Amino acid sequence: MLYIIFLTGVDNAKGSGGGCVFVAALLHYLTLTTMMWMAVEARNMYISTVKVFPEDTRRYMLKASLIAWGSPLIVLTITLAAATHHYTNDHYCFLRPGLVLYIGLLTPIGLILIHNIVTFVLVMRSLLKVKEVSRSRQISKRLQNAVGISVLLGLTWCFGFLAINEAAFAFQLIFCLANSFQGVVVFILFCVRREEVRTALSPYMRRICCGRECHLPIMHPDKPTDAEMVSTTAHTQQSSGPTADLDMSITTPQ
Repeated sequence: MLYIIFLTGVDNAKGSGGGCVFVAALLHYLTLTTMMWMAVEARNMYISTVKVFPEDTRRYMLKASLIAWGSPLIVLTITLAAATHHYTNDHYCFLRPGLVLYIGLLTPIGLILIHNIVTFVLVMRSLLKVKEVSRSRQISKRLQNAVGISVLLGLTWCFGFLAINEAAFAFQLIFCLANSFQGVVVFILFCVRREEVRTALSPYMRRICCGRECHLPIMHPDKPTDAEMVSTTAHTQQSSGPTADLDMSITTPQ
């Protein structure tokens, strides 16, 4: 939603008065909700991998939705009521550079990124305790874990904060590339590479192939799968087992 509205409205709505304010406010809100959902994922990841006794929160998704969609709405309402004129711009429909942008957008994003970086360190420290037979395979898993987790937690947004002075163009380029492919990486990790997702999609693939048998690639069924994704549906340990034994690896199918 954020990308679609940005592409269709950030330039086309400029000069339209109320329309430009609406697009700018919507972009402000969707940017904050995107970051808040990454913070929710970070919390989920922390509970799944670090805590010995995972919490059993009732109606977790309802509470997470209220926080992820509600808290940015509070920030937007305050900034929009206090400084509506900052949402109008002659060149594009977004917040003007200034104090409102720093306090209403960049400060919340910065706080969320700090929270996610701390969570990333804790999760990776927990995963590093897992011992593998092969050192090369262990290093490969750790690197894949680091990339997958960093994408999920939105740590690629840190490049945007580094885009200053002479290094602005380089970091802006890295920021655009990393965040543009974020959805693709999430799709690969949580859809293409998950056994249960491919199994669920098999009947639909048969329809697409006009009734013929179209099999999605299946990882070795006779071997225990290593594709335990770092996700909200990650299996937690038995309460008596150490947290370090939980394998949250993201591996390449053989």
